[in-house]
Amino acid sequence: MNKKLFHFLVGAASAEKVKVGKRRKLKVDLSPGLLPTALIAYAVYKFLTVED
Repeated sequence: MNKKLFHFLVGAASAEKVKVGKRRKLKVDLSPGLLPTALIAYAVYKFLTVED
């Protein structure tokens, strides 16, 4: 499986140190993929449509 397809389906995360003025901050970039997003959407749908 190539890397772009894997990042599209599963997601990607990266972190880097950036300098802001005299301070350094940790910049974190999280991008959820298609599968986790679909699973969360399905879980929310099932939760909202449950009948008592």
